[in-house]
Amino acid sequence: MSVQASLDFQVRYGEGQNKMSLFNGFISNGWQWHDEDNEVCFLPVGDDGDYDWQSKEMSLPQLREIIKQKMINKEVIGVSLTWEDTDIGGSLLIWSDDKFSFMINRNRKRLMDNITDVNWYLMRLIPVIRSLDLYLSEYTMEEIS
Repeated sequence: MSVQASLDFQVRYGEGQNKMSLFNGFISNGWQWHDEDNEVCFLPVGDDGDYDWQSKEMSLPQLREIIKQKMINKEVIGVSLTWEDTDIGGSLLIWSDDKFSFMINRNRKRLMDNITDVNWYLMRLIPVIRSLDLYLSEYTMEEIS
């Protein structure tokens, strides 16, 4: 049975903070932006809502340049992330407003009866928000089976 799970966050950026700050917060708090082959799964510049994810080898500065251009274009920023060396993670989507989503779609942590272990993800996502001193006004979790 296929399960779709996501966490959605509404934040308020402080002075001097932006979507790049949020992405950098993930990287500095244990989230990996590439796989073991140094490939990055991301939404390319010019993606107009098709969510045509692409995968290719690139450096962190190259990925940041893509994010910067997507910010300028007011496009959805999308990068697949994994937690440290666990291969557990998902797709980070940073929307053009003050929202971001974490689509739990890579080796989803589960409790009994195929229920997502939401606490596992919150324990690793909330520190990103706190480390940046962002104001978290709302978060929701959705699971569809």
